[in-house]
Amino acid sequence: MNKLTTMKTDNSPIVMEKLTTLETLDRSFDLEFWQRQNATARFSAAWQARVEADFDGIKVFVLSREHLIKTRNSQADRKT
Repeated sequence: MNKLTTMKTDNSPIVMEKLTTLETLDRSFDLEFWQRQNATARFSAAWQARVEADFDGIKVFVLSREHLIKTRNSQADRKT
């Protein structure tokens, strides 16, 4: 049982829900959700998940290890 519902009005955020079973659960919902977001929403989510790193005394912000792994896996899924 897979059912995806999307609701959006001009000024509201995208609201998506998926009803599924554990046997059919995959990352397609997450991928579709983020693909429907604009660049500002994706950047905002990434910025909230940033971590501070130190490179030779220079502090920079990078994606967390968890998000880097998810991004890498997402890119691999797209290639297959």
